[in-house]
Amino acid sequence: MSYLSRGQIVALVTIALIFAASALIFDLITSHKSEEIEYLSYKENGNNILLNGSYLEYTQLGEPYTEKGLTTNEEYVISYFLNNREVSSIDTSSLGTYKVTYTLNNSDTINRTVIVSDNKSPNISVPKKQTITSAQAASFDLSIGVIATDNSGTVDLTYDNTLSTIPGDYIITYHAVDNSGNETLRKRLIKVTEGIQFAYNNQTLKITYPTNKDKTYTYKYSLDGGQTFKDANQITKLNINEGSVIATVYENNNYVMSNSYYVS
Repeated sequence: MSYLSRGQIVALVTIALIFAASALIFDLITSHKSEEIEYLSYKENGNNILLNGSYLEYTQLGEPYTEKGLTTNEEYVISYFLNNREVSSIDTSSLGTYKVTYTLNNSDTINRTVIVSDNKSPNISVPKKQTITSAQAASFDLSIGVIATDNSGTVDLTYDNTLSTIPGDYIITYHAVDNSGNETLRKRLIKVTEGIQFAYNNQTLKITYPTNKDKTYTYKYSLDGGQTFKDANQITKLNINEGSVIATVYENNNYVMSNSYYVS
């Protein structure tokens, strides 16, 4: 009876270890590939079944979701799950993470994750440059004509109320933010004038009354402290050496504003 030498035993053990290590590495590689196949492709009876798009898809809040499905000649069933509960479809009216499962004829499944996200900022529409009088500025509503919209359907609109009755140019900043924290800033220019303006030079007083394309104004002035009034034009020039002048504006015979000037 012959026995193996120590060198032969060591050689056999080494060969066995190399074989075992090779088998383990092969198993890891094929296992990793099978995980990728679960998402990207699948082969059944020699037919390739491909997942259209990516295993991770994003769709915008408020926009319709388009199902990409599979590329295959096989029939399959699509199921949607939200928070581990099956739902009829992907609802993009609210944020959420969905699992889409494609079940094949042999009951094998391919999975996809769809996330309803919101990274769109709100839209703000503001009126163009606007000119108003000091009297109008006192009660001017800065929200009129300003529209804020968002794909979520809900948006919070605020603005800095820096408008004053003092004549000058005012920049109003509007700030819109949605429930996801997306925000938009928009600015508008409002010019405030004195309304009724006076300019005196060489014994001639020039009165400039305001106009409004959306309203019909009539103008009057008084030289006796308001006891009697005379009709005026939008620009009226008076020859006057001394005394006070009261100028008034009416709309449909209703008082709108007045201003006075004293010539000394």
